[in-house]
Amino acid sequence: MPSLASDLHELYIADKIFILMDGEKITNKENRTSASNVVRQNIRLISDNIPVNTSNNIKILITKFDIINTHPNKDDILDYLSKYKERLSTEFTAKNITLEFYYISSRDPSGQMPLAYGLDKLITEWPEDNIYTKYNTILDNSIQTSREIDNFIYKLQIEGV
Repeated sequence: MPSLASDLHELYIADKIFILMDGEKITNKENRTSASNVVRQNIRLISDNIPVNTSNNIKILITKFDIINTHPNKDDILDYLSKYKERLSTEFTAKNITLEFYYISSRDPSGQMPLAYGLDKLITEWPEDNIYTKYNTILDNSIQTSREIDNFIYKLQIEGV
């Protein structure tokens, strides 16, 4: 039976691999194991089927951190995630895979967390090998792009971040 990874052509040419973990599902004990296993299975699929040069660093984005942060069982959830991260890192270090974890939140309806929480560090690391830094130039604003990340990087460069 052919590997599912063989259909995921993007993984073979990817500079970076990001896997999303739904933070809201992690807050629910009934969904927690399932959500965690999906992430683990994706890492395993990548590590077993994709050449090491593209998969040796995988970033896990734990989304909806605003929901985790305001949950009544926040400490238990963060403890679970801490142990989960440790188990995953131990398991995949043996396969020469480095995992990085980020807590992110796009927007907190309650306003307790800043807009785009956690994305600042992630986005500054993201374009390290692309045209913006490779040629040490600013993206010319005459270039029209529909990719939101390109527009954001352009804005960061204009502001000198």
